[in-house]
Amino acid sequence: MKKIAIGSQNPVKISAVQNAFGALWKGEEFLFEGISVASGVAEQPMSVQETLQGAKTRASLAQEQSKGDFGVGLEGGIWEIDGQFFTGAWAVVISDEGVMGMASSIHAPLGKKFLDLIRQGYELGKAGDIITGRTNLKHQEGYFGVISGNALTRERQYTDAVIAALARMKYPELME
Repeated sequence: MKKIAIGSQNPVKISAVQNAFGALWKGEEFLFEGISVASGVAEQPMSVQETLQGAKTRASLAQEQSKGDFGVGLEGGIWEIDGQFFTGAWAVVISDEGVMGMASSIHAPLGKKFLDLIRQGYELGKAGDIITGRTNLKHQEGYFGVISGNALTRERQYTDAVIAALARMKYPELME
């Protein structure tokens, strides 16, 4: 049974990784372990590069600490494109052989109310809590669920990114 180490204990991220591996390797059994690791970046990454670096660090530390077959890092962030702010995430998967796959999630425009709170120093999850009056939104449907009436969710966003990152491992002949 392969061991998958996830660089987070967030239940949404763990579930997304379970969904992704299950979708690509149907019928196989895996042992999933969420590990608390530092991202090495700001609590609220504010660029594509910073967000990607956070995911890489989480994947690497999770794989190293667990000695698992795969380490997975997921990091959400915010970045500006043509004067508009967007939010999205990066997924990085590192195998025990050092093979790395990376992919980004879908991106969504960031609403002004959210951006104003982020500029005041809040991270997106906390900004969502304040705006919606809820608690711990980032462990639930997240920003994507809020802005889409749950047609999109944070879990789905992460699941799709992990599936795309795993393409390098699942179909190496297509990815070289």
